[in-house]
Amino acid sequence: MSIVKVGYLVGVIVAVMACSGGDDNDPAIASRYQGVWVSEAYGQILEVERDSVTEYAFTDLRCWVQKQYYGVDTFEIERHYRLTDEGRLLDYGHYGALDFHAPGQYYDSATTLPSLCAPSELDVPGDDSGETAIAQFINLIDYYSISPAAQGINWPEYVAQAMAEMTDEQPVFDRLVALATPLRDGHTTIDGALVSTNKPLVIQQLYDEYLEQSGGELEPMPLDGAAEDYVSEQLQRHREITLAYANSPERVHRDESESLTWFEAEGMGYLAVDAMDGYSLEETAAAELAQFNEALDLAFSDLAEVQALVLDLRLNGGGYDTLSLALVQRLLSAEQSLYRKFARYNGHQSETQIVSLEPTDAPSLRDIPVVVLLSASTVSAAEVCALALSTLPQVIFVGEASQGALSDMLAVQLVDGTHVTLSNERYESLEGEWFEGRGLPVDVEVPVFTLQAREEGRDWPLETAVALLNVGRL
Repeated sequence: MSIVKVGYLVGVIVAVMACSGGDDNDPAIASRYQGVWVSEAYGQILEVERDSVTEYAFTDLRCWVQKQYYGVDTFEIERHYRLTDEGRLLDYGHYGALDFHAPGQYYDSATTLPSLCAPSELDVPGDDSGETAIAQFINLIDYYSISPAAQGINWPEYVAQAMAEMTDEQPVFDRLVALATPLRDGHTTIDGALVSTNKPLVIQQLYDEYLEQSGGELEPMPLDGAAEDYVSEQLQRHREITLAYANSPERVHRDESESLTWFEAEGMGYLAVDAMDGYSLEETAAAELAQFNEALDLAFSDLAEVQALVLDLRLNGGGYDTLSLALVQRLLSAEQSLYRKFARYNGHQSETQIVSLEPTDAPSLRDIPVVVLLSASTVSAAEVCALALSTLPQVIFVGEASQGALSDMLAVQLVDGTHVTLSNERYESLEGEWFEGRGLPVDVEVPVFTLQAREEGRDWPLETAVALLNVGRL
């Protein structure tokens, strides 16, 4: 995302429709939105005309058209954007609803397109599109990505070395993957393919476990056949062991998406949140938020009488930050500043946004001890949730440090049609601590997803959380 965090294009996502009604001379898009809008820190330009929008990507060296939309009207624009009092264009629609959203992306008005975006200067499809796409990707990482700094990589040096080892006969995809691999960033993807991660995810852990048991040879992911079955069975086994602590299957509840699971046992509440998306069939941030809040209403109403809460984010691979904030809001007793973020571009940074929240009137659990379970498979928006929760005095973290991929995903279509994403934002604590590439640390370290624990039928992190709550540490 960080599809933000999961794989979405930044820009106007609108339906191609025919305009109807009104005078043919009247613009479908209100004049206040027309013109050139530049998001310098994100390398995005919107050229808004009477009834069309052209989306450009740019760096300091290159510019190219990503998308063109026709038959657009003011209604479609305002589903995703609003004008601020300062005359800036705010993309809120990809970050939540108008009345509740994560920090969005700002565009500033410009009189004309940058000279690099003039028709004679644009990168355009052609016989050399593949080579141009590779040059664009290299430039994008150099200009916007935070990953080289997070991994201590000298990007120009690595590119020179990698390019010297490549041949023109290699597919463009393979060369892009080779360039992205050392970044070890789950948000740097090529045509939707996860290239490398900072730490092994649980699927990789279980795959390695399967190979060790079967004596098989190490082969690249993805899984197939017996290996896939093993991973699925072990994940199911892990969940069964965890839910056995409810002492009765009748105590266990799930939402319709089955991404939320909760129970109450002996005054303690348990809530597993396995995703920050996938709650709505309508794949928009606003629809996801609405359905997620409905699920949270059910869970927090059922858990209303608990004296302590275990919040399990160990299998949460991320999604929308706005869902993370909606969850955090349920644990607030007063207005709270939570974290800060800004985008990186060419050695500069955008304005810093301080993220703050007020308590909600919806069902909540305020002022009770909370233990949050983390793992290396706690990724992206789930890590943002953990970052926000780390400011609350009643919260303690147990398990293993998270993945270290907090940034939203900056999505770009290269000139040859390849879709890439990269990490361009720094999420920091209010004190300026940066967790990209290393993850949110835990207060009590306990091994997660181990074979020994599954063989013993035990959930060590959950047992540790219960012990901490019982001795009144929180």
